[in-house]
Amino acid sequence: MPGYSVGGNVVLRVAARYPERVTALVLTATFVHAGNRLEPVADLWPGPAARGENDLPARLLVPLALRREPAEAVPGARHAEPPAGHLPFAERPAERAAVVTEFLSERRAG
Repeated sequence: MPGYSVGGNVVLRVAARYPERVTALVLTATFVHAGNRLEPVADLWPGPAARGENDLPARLLVPLALRREPAEAVPGARHAEPPAGHLPFAERPAERAAVVTEFLSERRAG
């Protein structure tokens, strides 16, 4: 079951509610709990974006610790961090496809 960005939170809820229907989750640019940890990052957005540094805000928008949180909370999960911003499937499609394909193949075999 795929989940991108905030949609990843929806997928996690569905999986928690109906675990018997889910064999694998592929979460992309997703975080579990943000709270006030995103406020300092949000303050940085206007400056880099105005200078054309669009990848910096995307990489800073969700700090690494928050990006790893879903994988740490789910048994059998794996975390991959491609060198991309918030759109790894658009920025690095081949790399993302390879990681997802390998993960899903392992899940089917296991």
